[in-house]
Amino acid sequence: MMEEEKSLFLQLEGSSRFKKKLGEYEFDLLDDDYYPFNCKTINYIADPAYDSTFKYIFGREDGKERLKDFINSIMFPNEEDEVTELTYLNNEFPKLDSKKNKGVIRADIACQIETYEAKKPFLINIEIQIGKGSSFSKRLFNYNTSLRNDNSFKNCYSIGLYLSIDGQYRGSNYINLTKTIRKEHKLKYINIIEIDINDEIDKIKKDMPVIINKKEILNKGKEYIKLLGIRNWCKRDSNKYIVPKLSLLSSNKIFLECLEILGSVGQNALSLMKVNEQSFFEEEKEKRDREYILSAFSLFLCKQDPIIYLEKNNIDLGDYTENYIKSVLKDQNFKYVKSFISILNENNLLTDSSSSSSD
Repeated sequence: MMEEEKSLFLQLEGSSRFKKKLGEYEFDLLDDDYYPFNCKTINYIADPAYDSTFKYIFGREDGKERLKDFINSIMFPNEEDEVTELTYLNNEFPKLDSKKNKGVIRADIACQIETYEAKKPFLINIEIQIGKGSSFSKRLFNYNTSLRNDNSFKNCYSIGLYLSIDGQYRGSNYINLTKTIRKEHKLKYINIIEIDINDEIDKIKKDMPVIINKKEILNKGKEYIKLLGIRNWCKRDSNKYIVPKLSLLSSNKIFLECLEILGSVGQNALSLMKVNEQSFFEEEKEKRDREYILSAFSLFLCKQDPIIYLEKNNIDLGDYTENYIKSVLKDQNFKYVKSFISILNENNLLTDSSSSSSD
């Protein structure tokens, strides 16, 4: 199949500015030439990387054609292997990582699909997350296992879409599970694909191939990848991002429909999503910091300098008190914990615990 002409959406770049408010709108193209839009209508769209907006576009019954187009674009770019049938599945499963198995977990999007090439239907689970949290890969395994078991299927893809933070790109890669993990989870048929949106957008900017599921995706797939990472390249106004409202943006009508839907999301809803996102980041930071505190304490027990270790890994404990450190190390020998905390205080790493005595 010949590569289609690069869409205008893929050429839009982040260095943009207003002239005469909503009058002339200009973008800097990838080839460094300046392309002016005399566009009176500016399209404000929501960030599709939030769980809620992603599900709003692709996870509802009326989004079936959009989901098929999205999956075809990033998973099956060749027409001979595109999705022909798609059925949404129940996406609530018992918690697999809980000893008492209380409560349920909810996948973002779970569906059964058929393609021209596959002889049998198979399952796809799609997850999107802002930031590569420590539990993301584990969640993909758990959802994959639950989805397969609940529907008595052998084959299932788990697609993990994430926007890495702090400039730490992991890069898109197809995970080959080790024998140990396969044995531990009793998994014989499993495919997990993790896609770093930021990393792929970098490739798109440099006109490098984007490989997903061992296949090079075409421009239609690149449009979706770039849209999911819009926060990293597009001008923002309040809680929305700004693109010119022109049919020339893309030849893919379903993609343009996604833009229109994102434009309909209200600012109040986006404000709430932003608060939830910040709560997630704070929770992930605390999980990470707890792991580093435990590691630093282990080094201290081995008579190594824990401060060097914390500084090397850029761990800031300034938000934590002595009482918090004690709670993290509650199962450890109190005598050693007290000495460890003294070292942290000597280096001014902890906040004043006197103001947090109720912790």
